[in-house]
Amino acid sequence: MNSEVKKLWLDALRSGEYVQAYGRLKADKGFCPLGVLCDIAIKNKIGELKWDCGSIASGDTISTTRSCKRIMGTLPEEVQKWSGIDSVGTFPGKNSNVVKANDSYKYTFEQLADMIEVYL
Repeated sequence: MNSEVKKLWLDALRSGEYVQAYGRLKADKGFCPLGVLCDIAIKNKIGELKWDCGSIASGDTISTTRSCKRIMGTLPEEVQKWSGIDSVGTFPGKNSNVVKANDSYKYTFEQLADMIEVYL
């Protein structure tokens, strides 16, 4: 993983600025950890990403203005290239990833940051 992006992501997850959500990159009241990474990418003007607020009843999606490709639960290609991780944040050598740790195991942002710091 890109070390500069990793630091931004870890700082954001530990900041208390983001409310944790599950099942979507961005929901009405929060973000999943990959959604936090996408939000950082948008704030840093990576690619042509934007949030499409209200486009799906249960949560927002992210799209690219170039292709209008909608992404609900995995990282867009632009964010994968920028960050250096795959679409679900797979922990090398582990049978887990960021999505599973968040959605299935309900790890807190702090716990996820600790895992990301060690394994990505």
